[in-house]
Amino acid sequence: MYSHDNNFMSPRQSSPLAAWFVALMLLFCGNGALQAADLSGYWEGTWHGCTDGLKGTVKACITKCGPNCYHAKFSGRAFKIMPYKYDAMLTATEDPVTGKVHFKCNTKLPIWGCYWMNGTASDCSLCARYHTDDHVGFFKMQRVCCQ
Repeated sequence: MYSHDNNFMSPRQSSPLAAWFVALMLLFCGNGALQAADLSGYWEGTWHGCTDGLKGTVKACITKCGPNCYHAKFSGRAFKIMPYKYDAMLTATEDPVTGKVHFKCNTKLPIWGCYWMNGTASDCSLCARYHTDDHVGFFKMQRVCCQ
């Protein structure tokens, strides 16, 4: 006859160590996979005009203002000497396959007229295409804390 093994734990008996292990695995492994990239934060990079070959610097401070909405304050330099600033409301959606955020905006800028932008962001990089009534281009930015 076999005696009862006191070291065997039935599924109803749980070890505190096993519970802590599962909790830690969910915290460190599961959280990153389930969480989408967030546009909020400080970004820096460059813009390039495809229409005229111009380029310059760009910075953005982006804050979340709703489930799919962000307020972005862009600033930088055009022609290396002319500073610019503008605000834009970004509408964002998450790509469930990649976890990246796709965003777009449509606004009117004082000098440039109608301004359209769409792009994609991950945890550390943001790329977008833009066009106005007269210009087409793109910008690439990195999250400041990732540099």
